Amino acid sequence: MSKNGEAFILDDRARALANYPHMRKAGGFLFVSGISSRRPDNTYEGVHIDENGKVTLNIQEQTRAVIENIRTILKSAGADLENIIDLTVFLVDMKDYNGFNLAYNEFFNIESGPTRTTVAVHQLPNPNLLIEIKATALWCSKCRITNEKRLKAIKSIKSLFEEKLKEIELQSDNKKIDYILVLPGFRIDYSGFQYSVNKFYNEEKVDINQENIINNMEMKKKILYVKRIKQTEQQRKEGFRSKLSDKEEISSVLLPMELNYNLEGKSILLLDDLTTTGRTFKIYEKYLKKLSNNNIKISKLAIAKTI
Repeated sequence: MSKNGEAFILDDRARALANYPHMRKAGGFLFVSGISSRRPDNTYEGVHIDENGKVTLNIQEQTRAVIENIRTILKSAGADLENIIDLTVFLVDMKDYNGFNLAYNEFFNIESGPTRTTVAVHQLPNPNLLIEIKATALWCSKCRITNEKRLKAIKSIKSLFEEKLKEIELQSDNKKIDYILVLPGFRIDYSGFQYSVNKFYNEEKVDINQENIINNMEMKKKILYVKRIKQTEQQRKEGFRSKLSDKEEISSVLLPMELNYNLEGKSILLLDDLTTTGRTFKIYEKYLKKLSNNNIKISKLAIAKTI
């Protein structure tokens, strides 16, 4: 830790373009650097380019991506969006103000939400960016306890998950799972549960010996994530209780490209948390059977959320 506090630099978020961290913890506060919708591969959420090269920018998609990025960064210190006490928002064009507010209000309410300042700026580092947000959050002793418990939970649930996986593979005809498909939550982007599963095989403090590192690498190759790209008004109001039709569910997500080819004869494990319903599993089971001409082995497993 340096004299100005503890720096947080996340491998699963877009790296800073200069020498500064995603976040710094100092004096009981968390200071999050200005965050955009940039992905780790330097592409951007809310930027659409058609076959003719025409670029369309979506302020609501970018706003949701920025806030979810901030959420992920805060979680690395055991905090979350409810810990935020102040936000500074930079918009390139105030014509986007109403659209920004619509997306913003999905995450915060007037009673418990942070104070906020919104300003217009001449430009941001990339011409495709419409918005950037910096945040200040309250950090407390409970956050530290939560973080320590989180590491223990990841280790114990990871062990349970692998035990269940072995059971499933032993019961399977070919005794092999080709892919583990982690189902999405109701929010845009990746769910908290998917974040937890990702941590199973990326948390250095969980497994440190060489054998476990190799096993983790092999497991990571199998795990695929379904990303939520659209959220209905019904989902915003009802959360995980929302019941979309099969067509609405599939059209609201982005499936991994591995599922677009060579699925016939494969064995897939559908993985979700315990808040899921059997109906969610049935939707994806039905869709995968359609993609594979009904030539696919599907297993299902629901485990407890860890983060």
